[in-house]
Amino acid sequence: ILRSFYEADKEFLHSVVDFVGKPVMVEIFEERYAYFSFKGEWNVVDDQEKAACLATIQIDVENAERFKITYIAEDGTEKYPLILHTSPSGSIERIVYGVLEQAHKDMKKGKPPHLPLWMTPVQVRLSPVDESFVDYCIELGKELDAAGVRYEIDDRSQTVGKKVRSAEKLWIPYICVIGEKEKSSGSLSVRRREYKDQVKMTVSELVAEISEKTAFAPKQRLMFPNLISRQPIFSRAV
Repeated sequence: ILRSFYEADKEFLHSVVDFVGKPVMVEIFEERYAYFSFKGEWNVVDDQEKAACLATIQIDVENAERFKITYIAEDGTEKYPLILHTSPSGSIERIVYGVLEQAHKDMKKGKPPHLPLWMTPVQVRLSPVDESFVDYCIELGKELDAAGVRYEIDDRSQTVGKKVRSAEKLWIPYICVIGEKEKSSGSLSVRRREYKDQVKMTVSELVAEISEKTAFAPKQRLMFPNLISRQPIFSRAV
């Protein structure tokens, strides 16, 4: 922060620090060395004991003049505005970094690492025990799709165990193995990654649980075909 800015707005800056309620390090420079007079960063200490910046706010006092950005003031004169460089949620890579850092912390606590349910690319994977149940999975998928739930069907010619391990490697939150028992009863056997359990649920109950947890977030359908056999292969490991 530029000293002249700090001295002029000291009371306001102190009130911001009080509001945040976290340790703050202030660096004051006598002369401006860049385009900003103030730069605020929100940092966290990651698992490697290093500071990582997640959000940044800067008050730009130079680039308006450089790029001829002006406005007409109340007195009719032309002036250069301040420009706020505001990234309160950080860039995409910073968000992903924060999410993965939290997953790593969960893993160290003995919890299965997972992405937030609203963010994870695939929320439900339907795994038929053999190809004769693929059509039934497609019908179940229509109900999930109608509710805005992202799903895919593992229609590959693999054992059930391998299909489940594949889904677990990808941190898929809900894994449903579909066979004759599930088709006859209309009830699904659902592996829930977050809780490390396996429960019986109807499709409606599964949709209700996911919808409740993601009600605040926008809904986006799966960008690939729902059948895994028709998806591009990014890794042979899964």
